[in-house]
Amino acid sequence: RSRARRLTWVPTHDALWRMKIALLAALAAMTLPATARADKLPPRDECAADASFAAFRTTLKGVVARKDAKALLALTTPDIEYSLDVGTPGKAGFAKEWDLAHPAASSLWVELDLALSLGCALDRGEASIPYMYARLPQSRDTFATTVPGRPRVNLRASPNTDSPVVALLDWDILTVIDEKDSAWTHVKTDEGKDGYVRVDFLRNPLAYRAIFRKRDGKWMMAIFINGD
Repeated sequence: RSRARRLTWVPTHDALWRMKIALLAALAAMTLPATARADKLPPRDECAADASFAAFRTTLKGVVARKDAKALLALTTPDIEYSLDVGTPGKAGFAKEWDLAHPAASSLWVELDLALSLGCALDRGEASIPYMYARLPQSRDTFATTVPGRPRVNLRASPNTDSPVVALLDWDILTVIDEKDSAWTHVKTDEGKDGYVRVDFLRNPLAYRAIFRKRDGKWMMAIFINGD
C-alpha cells in the first residue's frame, strides 16, 4: 500500500523575519503603559426601573416644590439621620436642623431639589441620590475627589474667568489638588491636565445626599446628610 506523503512546511527567511516583527510588536503592546482614560460619572437614573420608587419620587418632588414641611416629615423615617453631630435625634432634630417650623425660609428645599436632579442609584432595598454618591469607583479617594455638577464645565489655566480654557469637562471625575481659594478649586484630570474650576460648578460625592429605604412596604427618606 502506498502511503500519503507527509509535507512539512519550512518557513523561509522572509517569513521568519515577519514572524519576529509581529512577536516584538505584540510584546511591546503588552509592556507599554496604556493611555490614561478619563473616568466620568454622569447622573444616571437607575431608580426609574422600580415603579414604586418612581411614584414615591414624584410625590417627593411635589412636596419639595410646595415646600410642604408636614408632608415631607410624613415621608421620613422616625429615626432619620441628618447630622454627624446629632443633638436631638430623629424627626424632631431633623425639623429643628432645617428650621421646618418656617418652611418658606428653609434651605432644605434647595439642597433636596439639587440632589434629586443628579440621578439616582438603585440597590437592593435602597435608593440613593445623587447617583455619584453611590457609584463613585471604589479606587477613588472620596475626600480628594470632586465632580462637575453639570455638563460642559470649563477647566481654566488660572483661577479667573479671563484665563484660557485648558479643557472642557463633561462629568469628569477630578482629583483635588488644592481648595484654599474660596471661589476656585485646583484640580487635575485623569489625563494629567491641571487647572481651576469654579467652586459652585463642582460637587463632592459626600455633599448632601439622601438614602431611601422601605419601611412597612413604603419608601421613606432614612438619611439626608452632608459630609462623612
